[in-house]
Amino acid sequence: MELTDLAYVMGLSIDQTNEGEIELTTHMYSPTPTIGAQGGGVNTEGKYFSVKTTDDSVFEAIRDIPLHVGRKAQWSHMRVILIGEEFAREHDISDVLDFFYRDHEPRFKTYVVITQGRASEYWGVRPFIEKTTAQQIRMIQESGTAFSGKARETRMLDLALQLNYPVKIATVPYIERSDQTPESVVNTGLAILPDGKMFDRLSTADVHNLLILTDEYLSGTIEYPCKGEEYKQKNRKDSLEVTQLKTKVTSNFSETPPTIHFSTKVQGHLGELQCWTMATDEERQELQAHIENSIKTQLGAFIKYLQDEKLDVIGIGNILYRKDPKQWKQHEDNWEQIFSEINFEIDVEVIIISTGMTTGDDLTEE
Repeated sequence: MELTDLAYVMGLSIDQTNEGEIELTTHMYSPTPTIGAQGGGVNTEGKYFSVKTTDDSVFEAIRDIPLHVGRKAQWSHMRVILIGEEFAREHDISDVLDFFYRDHEPRFKTYVVITQGRASEYWGVRPFIEKTTAQQIRMIQESGTAFSGKARETRMLDLALQLNYPVKIATVPYIERSDQTPESVVNTGLAILPDGKMFDRLSTADVHNLLILTDEYLSGTIEYPCKGEEYKQKNRKDSLEVTQLKTKVTSNFSETPPTIHFSTKVQGHLGELQCWTMATDEERQELQAHIENSIKTQLGAFIKYLQDEKLDVIGIGNILYRKDPKQWKQHEDNWEQIFSEINFEIDVEVIIISTGMTTGDDLTEE
């Protein structure tokens, strides 16, 4: 087909109408001529448009797009799929995405995101830097995962794998529209989808803990409370910039209840130091021990929440399946209850490798 026969899809949102039909809003790139060497900031005016179609199936709603646009929708450049929270709570999202897994055009690296409220409303938010809103939302997922330590990206392939693991619990980024001026899109955590339907969501603080436990932490900062009553009353905190974080998981499923041991090693630079002093080696060791206890407390509270809700988001059941498929088969039907009774042990080692200052020596030898 010629380029002029195609309309390139940058993003898609999926909602439900009051009549129960599937509502698709297709976010498309609008090719416009550009003038070389033109000054000024980024201008996204006229760079994209959205088309809404409804039907009982995704495929039929997609086939109606040419009736509005006059071109066939091309899916190979799609950046993100947005799914409204109400729709995600009532439907198995893997079913509604079935078309995109079967069709030859969409790529499995397309991002999947759950939205607070109706997903179609997010296409009205203008991007800050990128040319389209879809690309802006995609970059929020990529940069948040790479640099914040509070986000976890989910592509179509990731979602398919998670829902086909023995423990069928998927996590999908959750975004909201901010009330700031200008309005923006903010990643505020992860939606939890047992068997493909949204059940609950994790805050960014909980995502931070999840990334540590699953050894997926790439970069970010770890906050820890200041010592002293005057600081505790003000809820003052200092921070450690993480340069390396590794978590090793060991398991013993022969015990009743099973025992899971997390061993986390953190290296980093001091990011802020407002309420501690660290002039001696003893003070450094005291601060490291304080950060270790703070991390252990946070991880322990997060694990308790998961056990209370019987949500094996960490994937302990998947570890058992890989280690002993026969034993997993015996516990599969009762796994939620078994997970809630597991004995979790947490060890944390923190090494401060630098004060972060431009003067003085590093605290550790190469």
